[in-house]
Amino acid sequence: MATCWPFNPDSLTLSGNPVPVTPKVEYSEGKSMGNFSLSENGVLVYRGAFSSPLRMIWLDRSGKQLGTLGDPGNYNAARLSPDGRSVVLTR
Repeated sequence: MATCWPFNPDSLTLSGNPVPVTPKVEYSEGKSMGNFSLSENGVLVYRGAFSSPLRMIWLDRSGKQLGTLGDPGNYNAARLSPDGRSVVLTR
């Protein structure tokens, strides 16, 4: 289960309790990194493990689906703009 903790960028510390985000985030063992991106305003985008073709969806902080983005496909990466309003995808 992938989790998030409240983070204070000024003190570089975690606080509070972890919050579950998703059961599986794609993870590259060779690169030691997960396939996700977080904008400055707190919007998170991630690629779920073993999910092809992918359907890109916008979710609010509670996990409610707000909309979809493009057609289902085999996306390799997603990066959010700093304001969290745009996303760049590679296929």
